[in-house]
Amino acid sequence: MSFVASFGYAAPVWNVASPKPFAVDLIVAGHTHVKLATEANGIPIVEAQSSGTAIGVTDLVRRADGGVRGYIDVRTSFADQVTPDSALGELTYQMRKQTAPLANRQIATLAQPLESPDNEDGQYPLGTFVADAQRNLLRADVALMNNGGIRASLPAGSVTYENIFAVQPFGNRIVVVFINGKDLREVLEHALETGVPTAHVSGITVTWDSTRAPGQRVTEITLPNKKKLRDGDTYRLAVNDFLATGGSGYTMLIGKPQQQETMGDIQVLESYLKRMAQPVRAPATGAFVQKKK
Repeated sequence: MSFVASFGYAAPVWNVASPKPFAVDLIVAGHTHVKLATEANGIPIVEAQSSGTAIGVTDLVRRADGGVRGYIDVRTSFADQVTPDSALGELTYQMRKQTAPLANRQIATLAQPLESPDNEDGQYPLGTFVADAQRNLLRADVALMNNGGIRASLPAGSVTYENIFAVQPFGNRIVVVFINGKDLREVLEHALETGVPTAHVSGITVTWDSTRAPGQRVTEITLPNKKKLRDGDTYRLAVNDFLATGGSGYTMLIGKPQQQETMGDIQVLESYLKRMAQPVRAPATGAFVQKKK
């Protein structure tokens, strides 16, 4: 059989011993965006980088003894060497035509652009805006939005449904997790693990010391009423369901009790934008505050 994947060196022909029922014959990897053709424990692994820059090609042949013989390769793709597929082009055109009424629907007007930088680390107004939206719409005490879940910027002027879909294209649900102050502190420490914030928070101010070791960087957490976070108190934390199930290393959230009511991430962002005074202005940013030396 032949298998082609658009996830991202040519590897030699390999042979795999007769597998057990339901054993893995091939791993087609993605998300880490590397160019890879290798094997581990006799299992071939192929990954074709990202953004269509390479194509993973795999040929698998089942041997008479039940084992697998095959070849894997990752080939760089060049736009000027590809002949456009007219049928696929027509299908894409028809799909865009059908979805245009939804995609072009105006949601709000922005006074200035809310940009998402290519570098996922750090803090920026769009991240704060998304976290504010989740905290307010879910009536939570605190919200945390991972920077990796923000995939596009919002332009100044008219903002459409297509624009906000590009910002959060994963179809996540926003949930409320009930968490005590001690565990919430662990969540925030994880957001600072690399030495720079990799998430945005709303509802609290987090003072941290970049000179401290990972896991010991948070020095103070302050609520809007100027009170300090208490380890034994329970707080309502709004996060997307990817984080709530341990995504991006937030394993401390796994198994925490949740509110039954959830909202889609795009629904939250759309509703919040509509509620704001128009044109919408960028919020103040920087809830993670470095301790002065």
